[in-house]
Amino acid sequence: MRYAFIEGHRGSYPLQALCTALQVSDSGFAAWRDSEGPTKWLSESELLKLIREIHEETKAAYGSPRIYLELKGRGIPVSRGRVERLMYERGLRGRHSGVSRRRPTRSTRCR
Repeated sequence: MRYAFIEGHRGSYPLQALCTALQVSDSGFAAWRDSEGPTKWLSESELLKLIREIHEETKAAYGSPRIYLELKGRGIPVSRGRVERLMYERGLRGRHSGVSRRRPTRSTRCR
């Protein structure tokens, strides 16, 4: 976000002044500018389409942690929180196994 701001205001102010004001290094800005950066990030709708695709492929078995790992495995830069938020907002949930982990009760009659 800071780098995008610097890029937008670079013509109006000196680069060094912008970097100092936003507490970023010149080399960090140059690396951001030379990288693919935001151009390889997906929009919300594109990411949601992929999430729904994976959700359907797995027959709704995967929740947000596994879908996040699947997206990372496919080389898609995304954060876990973004996947969680999109799935929550759309009501997409992973399937639970239904196995309960009950502990045996202590009976006082055995004494």
